[in-house]
Amino acid sequence: GEPLMYPAFMRELFEMCRGEGINTLIETCGYAESKALEEVFPVTDMFYFDLKHMDDKTHVEYTGCSNAKILENGRYIARHGGNVLFRQPLIPGVNDTDWNIAATAEYIKGLGLAEKGIQLMPYHRAGKSKYDALNMAYKMGETQIMNAAEIETVAEKYRQAGINCSISK
Repeated sequence: GEPLMYPAFMRELFEMCRGEGINTLIETCGYAESKALEEVFPVTDMFYFDLKHMDDKTHVEYTGCSNAKILENGRYIARHGGNVLFRQPLIPGVNDTDWNIAATAEYIKGLGLAEKGIQLMPYHRAGKSKYDALNMAYKMGETQIMNAAEIETVAEKYRQAGINCSISK
């Protein structure tokens, strides 16, 4: 689940981890109230932060929520010097467009985090079995899986835009 939905618990857990010398990391979609982020920020060593789509209307269409809070929370982390790696679930035909790549790159550069960059997480169908088990429709069923060359093309577009880009394996 989304750890920022439980900020008091996460803070307490991370305080205990730090007391034991254990590093802390939050993997988040970024969709949370700013107070939740403010509560966990002081005890979080690193954030993995999803940037799914820069166009708000498209973001709502595919995720059911606006990206406004997400983008503001990303700005908060950057403004306060947080260690963040932006990640993008790479969905063919959805967020692999030249426009979205350029807009994402501009956002990251605007935060002064071009060197930190973005990690692409290519689409896969591993979650389909969960939907089947819950008797729910898997809406991404017709989405094609990108081959290595297509994924590398997207990564190279980020690099050409001045963004360090890696690909999750």
